[in-house]
Amino acid sequence: MPGDNEVTLVTTIWDYVLESVTATTVSNQWCGDIEEIDLFGQCQGAPDMVWDLSNGSGAIISSGSEVTNNTTATWSDIGLVIAPGDGPFSFQFQDVDALSQWDDLGGPSFNITDAGTFSSTGDHVSVSYTIGLVAQTVLTNVDTVVVNTSPSDAV
Repeated sequence: MPGDNEVTLVTTIWDYVLESVTATTVSNQWCGDIEEIDLFGQCQGAPDMVWDLSNGSGAIISSGSEVTNNTTATWSDIGLVIAPGDGPFSFQFQDVDALSQWDDLGGPSFNITDAGTFSSTGDHVSVSYTIGLVAQTVLTNVDTVVVNTSPSDAV
């Protein structure tokens, strides 16, 4: 269409965000402490899980608060912005014990390549975590394109 035409370009820059984490114990490795004794082959109690998330440099960048006496624990609404270039990332789950040494439950390492829900099972814990996208910046550019009349239309 001849004349001045306004065009708009909207560019959204996205960040990856750790949204939630769920862990389920897949062994009784945490059992046998004074806090969760093994009585006649049956564990009395359940782990008190916490986690740390480390970046590729080994620095802890987030931690999950203690979920007490449960073989499955969920942490929601985490909202941690994660830069894929800072990976690989590693979860480390532990069973918190007040009187005895904490029990190492392990955890997966991962790189971020996309948003979604991902799962990994290790020797002592099965982990599911959700990586979402959040708009970091929205840039809007407006410009005018001038379209001249075709020479054949001008006659």
